Amino acid sequence: MLADLDGVVDVILDGGPCAVGLESTVVDATRPVPMVLRTGGLPIEALRTVVGAIDMLAGHDPEAMSRSPGLRHRHYAPRARVLLVAPGEAAALGGPTVAVMSQQPRPPGFVGEWKVMPSAMEGYAQALFAALRELDAPEVETIVVETVPEVGLGRAIADRLRRASER
Repeated sequence: MLADLDGVVDVILDGGPCAVGLESTVVDATRPVPMVLRTGGLPIEALRTVVGAIDMLAGHDPEAMSRSPGLRHRHYAPRARVLLVAPGEAAALGGPTVAVMSQQPRPPGFVGEWKVMPSAMEGYAQALFAALRELDAPEVETIVVETVPEVGLGRAIADRLRRASER
């Protein structure tokens, strides 16, 4: 995004919107059973249809972190605090300094910003970072995000949301 790179680089080539919206899936194929080091645009379920058995990195593994750039560096996170809640819980947390990302419509009487995210995970992934940037306005102190099911592409979306919520 221009906001991140303005004044840092001399030239930015704009290739348009990303078809997936998330960074790539990183797989360590040097092991007897390949291991997903970072979930991404290619869900583990799709990998299993081609590879068969495949493990997934669980927990903090310094050796695996040294092999995956997606685990070594902090990715984009909003300035505002990100609070993850279960679907349906965001409406109770409104206020003038609160913004919400939800797949549900804005409830009547809700105070604060409300961003409706696509119900299809592909659309959600494409809109994720733009939505976080949009909601990260100067007056917003907390972005409340209703979680998504951790299946398929939802697993990678949930991973990026967890990272954004870490401080």
